[in-house]
Amino acid sequence: MLASHTLNENREHGLKELVRAELDEPDYDIDLATKRGDVFDFPAFYKYGAYDAVYTLRLKRRVFMPQFRKDLTLRKLFFSLIMPLLER
Repeated sequence: MLASHTLNENREHGLKELVRAELDEPDYDIDLATKRGDVFDFPAFYKYGAYDAVYTLRLKRRVFMPQFRKDLTLRKLFFSLIMPLLER
């Protein structure tokens, strides 16, 4: 969620918070026991992972990239400085 932080450092940057705020989608969390692996509910875990992937892509396409296209300075900062640091 580095793109979120680059665009607005004063808001929540967790995936679920961004999904609710920016995409107006409902909460999709699973219980803690399933996350930790104490309960083996594979269909719920797969669905949770799929939601993570789909909502990440939607945030990129609908929220982050349009904002980066509008602001050249932030776009340069993100793609020239922040993202290359992740490759190291």
